[in-house]
Amino acid sequence: MSNLFKKESGDNQLIRGKWTQIQLTPNIVTGEKINIGVAMLDENGIVHARVAQNLDRLHCFYDNVDVEDFQNKISVFQTFMDGAHVELLDELQMFENVSFAEMKPTKGNSYEEVLDRLFNQMVPVAKPQTKERKKKFETIRTSELRAKVFSGIKKNLGAERSKQYIYGNKWEINIPNENATVLLDLPLRNQASNRAGTIVSGWYSSDEKVKVSLYEAVLDIRTAKDYLYDEKLGLFILRPDEESGLSQKTIRKIDSAIDQQAELLVRKNVDVEIQTQTNALIDAAGNWIAA
Repeated sequence: MSNLFKKESGDNQLIRGKWTQIQLTPNIVTGEKINIGVAMLDENGIVHARVAQNLDRLHCFYDNVDVEDFQNKISVFQTFMDGAHVELLDELQMFENVSFAEMKPTKGNSYEEVLDRLFNQMVPVAKPQTKERKKKFETIRTSELRAKVFSGIKKNLGAERSKQYIYGNKWEINIPNENATVLLDLPLRNQASNRAGTIVSGWYSSDEKVKVSLYEAVLDIRTAKDYLYDEKLGLFILRPDEESGLSQKTIRKIDSAIDQQAELLVRKNVDVEIQTQTNALIDAAGNWIAA
């Protein structure tokens, strides 16, 4: 690989090497290729890649393509490619609809400068549409959501009163007849009325991430249901709405993932509250745990 990358002598040292276009074939029948990114090699044969993060402009050229599906595949593709060794490039051809153009020589002051220049020149599909810009989705993690809900409950109920309902540590319970204990993440508790609940975010960019987020919370609720017979259990979920910046298709998938778990818990007499606004979730959780 030493012949692929070297620096020119003199005061203005330029990095020289080879680069290629990363191309997408939206319609295999027509075979037309669209540039979606660029890649270049460093002196150690390591690939540096820049891939379009938004392919909405494909709608201008293809009416019936699943742009969101392509976007997800390309995101995975970039994860595999960026930082890979040049010898692995052939293996990346396993990604259907994605291919590389012929290698060409290039030079510049740095890898980043070359990538930026080539990307801006060769990937027009990455440029935002001149129409109304789509709102950028911002993840709300469960830890962030809980902090907001706890703060809201303290504000609504008062700092002193809310102390008896909010628990920072996990709840250790004994497993009958097994001489064992298990830790449950149920941060909402009211010992006077035998209530325990948890808060989880479904405000993620895909239904798969939501399923992961829900998994531990649902598992804790179901475990508590099996061993804490006198406890009334509750689950409070925040889900994304149409203003979140997600596509309708993604929102439907997320709703389906949440509803599936919610229905199973409701059948087990668990209270489930699903809201699209944090303030509404704060009110619901606060009223429930203080009842």
